Amino acid sequence: MLINIQNKRKNLALLLTLFMIAAAYIGIPVAKAQTTPTLFIDPPTYTATRRGEIVSLDVNIRDLEENLSVIAVEFKLGFDPNIFEFVSIVEGPFMASFAGSPNGETYFIYVPKTQYIQAGIVVLPDENATWHAPLPNGEGTIATVSFEVIGGPAVTADFTLYDTIMCDTTGATPGVAHNTEDATFSFPVEYLTQHVIWDGFDFVVTTESNSTISDIDFTIGDSIAFSVTGETGSTGYTYIEMPREFMDGTFSVLINGNPTVFAIRQNATHTRLYFVYTHSTKSIMIFGTQVAPEFHSIALALTPLIASLAMAVMKTRAGKHRRKQ
Repeated sequence: MLINIQNKRKNLALLLTLFMIAAAYIGIPVAKAQTTPTLFIDPPTYTATRRGEIVSLDVNIRDLEENLSVIAVEFKLGFDPNIFEFVSIVEGPFMASFAGSPNGETYFIYVPKTQYIQAGIVVLPDENATWHAPLPNGEGTIATVSFEVIGGPAVTADFTLYDTIMCDTTGATPGVAHNTEDATFSFPVEYLTQHVIWDGFDFVVTTESNSTISDIDFTIGDSIAFSVTGETGSTGYTYIEMPREFMDGTFSVLINGNPTVFAIRQNATHTRLYFVYTHSTKSIMIFGTQVAPEFHSIALALTPLIASLAMAVMKTRAGKHRRKQ
């Protein structure tokens, strides 16, 4: 009996295979499984490098089949208000590509809140409240949302899609079943560039740090000072690079007024310092025994000397020329 059952199963599998081959050959329509559409954020990951950076995210749709008759999409996009500030949201091209005669236009609306943006878009019907094919299908961008990075660095966060709705032409609740995919954000390190203008010279000083750097003060002729802040108890670090024309000689680094160990690397033109600390709010001061005004004072002192030497050479040459005559 067991052998007969196994043989029947093999025969059934063979018949199904033959049917699929025949259907493909003679064009018999074969039903396929309904694909579930997905609302997702693109890019799925984003890494920032500085405060003030603008993060633009597309809310996209994919795997939408026309037989689902979707004519409206609504979503909430959640974010951390300690890290991001809402800047703007604009309608994407996807739904609009199915609007217009014989259908109506699209209607797009949004409401910004403290911790999320709520937005919705619908393809309007014609004057008889009827929608015409083709209805939205395929993939594309529903909306683009932009934020400014205001917190960090050394932070991570999620952008989340929730309370999402896909509505079909019947308007029946809860709407068309679908999936959602969120996005992750990271801001591990901040890179800052400071331009220090002195006596017509532009000195470029750069920092790389996992701390929030603030209150930067370049006191020409004295020091570089700034504050660092981070999650209390965590380890912070800062690299700072500057032209040797700006500051040179023997360096020292003070954290909250106390000398600290630091690493130094130099080439012919630049100095790069590196130091670590335990996070809280700390004041940093960097000193060099040679600073910009000294270089320029030397340059100014040399200028009349060089001019005097040039005049002496010219007079000497002129005397020689007269003696030859």
